[in-house]
Amino acid sequence: MKWKRIWHDWGWTAVAVAACLAALLLYTRAWHVGFGANALGLLACHFARFFVLIFAGLAVVSAYKSAAGKETNAAAGPTVLEIACVVLSLTGCLGFYPVWPVILVLSALPLVLALLFWPRPVEKRPSSIAMARVGIIILLFTLSWYLCSSVPSQALRGLGARIEERVGTEKLRDWAGHVIAAHKPGQPPPLEREALPDWVDDLLGPFQGVRGGGVEDYGNDPHVTLYTGGSAYHFQIRIYPSEVRRHPMPWWMGDDAAEPQPGIHLSTGGK
Repeated sequence: MKWKRIWHDWGWTAVAVAACLAALLLYTRAWHVGFGANALGLLACHFARFFVLIFAGLAVVSAYKSAAGKETNAAAGPTVLEIACVVLSLTGCLGFYPVWPVILVLSALPLVLALLFWPRPVEKRPSSIAMARVGIIILLFTLSWYLCSSVPSQALRGLGARIEERVGTEKLRDWAGHVIAAHKPGQPPPLEREALPDWVDDLLGPFQGVRGGGVEDYGNDPHVTLYTGGSAYHFQIRIYPSEVRRHPMPWWMGDDAAEPQPGIHLSTGGK
């Protein structure tokens, strides 16, 4: 009975801690798969973080219900709180990690409202320990959300570190400049794998199904694009001979990691 009581009181806190540790593991793993140019490994991280965030969201919902003294009634259908936590969890898969304060505010809003407008009779109020548990789980959920949302950027940071260690941005930009200069208008854009120098082929990591690149000369800023990974999901490296920084995505999408050095833009994509 003692263990059942402990689980009833602290079980979902343990789930929240486990989800946060799993999110930290994915966050660390993402950098390493990026450094290894392992696009399929990053795809596995994307799938895993979805389940991590679902469990983290369930912990928040269960903590609120436990503090309010409500039992789960499956026949009644999902509540507004449950739907809200699922939506917040899913947003963690979009890579918008700079907006984590918004997630903290939204997940803590029911707790704040309960503290301000809870019925006055003391016997109807949840204990301070129960409310503290809710607060702890909210903080753990926010941290898990941030770590999972940062997975794509961490992978791109790892890929940027690989470029710096294996090649260097200057050498890569010089090579791209020669490729663009040799490219004639109207030529087919692809650079087949066989046409890539050995050091570029090595930079692109293990062969996972697709490997190559091409010259993109539309507009007034020609550049070389390299891709490596699977046909459905791969890394993309855009190499501009100029050193002008480009930030095509809004800041709240966490695109600061997409250009580790001027002239190099990293992203993921699929065919």
